[in-house]
Amino acid sequence: MKKREVANKTSFIKQLTQAIDGVEETFAELPLITIIGVETISIENFINILEYTDEVIKLKTKLGVVSIIGKNLEARSMNQEQIKIKGIIETVNFEK
Repeated sequence: MKKREVANKTSFIKQLTQAIDGVEETFAELPLITIIGVETISIENFINILEYTDEVIKLKTKLGVVSIIGKNLEARSMNQEQIKIKGIIETVNFEK
């Protein structure tokens, strides 16, 4: 095999891997957590809300409980698959 062909195949595999980044979490229904700065957190693939106050929001996921601790926490948008929380996020904990 020529060096150029090997380089092209390696590049293609790298591009494919980057393109499907995050897809395995969706298919496995694992939580996908995105934190933007200190004021926004988005959690996909949660099961339900266990606790909701302006200082603590606990979500049940397939892997356990995710606790968001902070001040002035508020669920700004939510559907069956995703919740977006705004406020001052101080801590994110994972409990089994």
